[in-house]
Amino acid sequence: MKIMNPLVWIGFLIFIAVYFAGFLSPAIPLSETVSQFATQQAALASRLFIAMVVLLSATYVSLFVMPKERVKMRWLATQFGEGRFMTFFGGLPGWAWGFAFTAIAGALAIGQLDASGVTGGENVNSGRLFVIAIMGELARNIGIVMFFNMLAGQRRGDFAAVLSLILLYTVLPALAGASEAGPLVMSLLSPWAEIVDGNMDRSTAPTFEGLSAISMWVQAAIIWPFAVLRLMDGWRR
Repeated sequence: MKIMNPLVWIGFLIFIAVYFAGFLSPAIPLSETVSQFATQQAALASRLFIAMVVLLSATYVSLFVMPKERVKMRWLATQFGEGRFMTFFGGLPGWAWGFAFTAIAGALAIGQLDASGVTGGENVNSGRLFVIAIMGELARNIGIVMFFNMLAGQRRGDFAAVLSLILLYTVLPALAGASEAGPLVMSLLSPWAEIVDGNMDRSTAPTFEGLSAISMWVQAAIIWPFAVLRLMDGWRR
């Protein structure tokens, strides 16, 4: 088990967030959901959202590239339980720091929207819900990956996790798309469904994104206890 100094990774996360948020134009029409951040009044929120997406991408990369050692996860739990917080934070994996910085960027983007004076309106409310849903989706997906990697003796955890995510993002939406409730079901599976499905009715965006935000965090709350139980040998296949 290797304990890596997280300062280099933290510095890298800060660098890419500042770099892309500073040089990528906030007027890039990523989608109607995202472009609402690009209003003149919320220019800083737009850049913070870009930083969030960059940090989100880095978190996913680190989640699959960096080792997920069961022994280290149990060691971290022991350090936290014994109150050795400096050791605990120093041993956190890269994806945990990525999640933290992504959440900070998202919270700042929401806060800047509120501080900008752009209050109310479907677009702004939709933007806030979209950020919250993205964070819930990230928490859920990390939980899925950890669930499949925390089983004792597991050597193909990432493979099983990727298959599960493919099922979640391709097979289930394809089946849901054939029904009238397709847009609703898709929004419950991922907040990005509206961007992928250009035919989704924009007038219902705040409703769909609100349901998506709730759904993402509920799913995260369901998967994480099972991942922890696997880590602590409380649950077997």
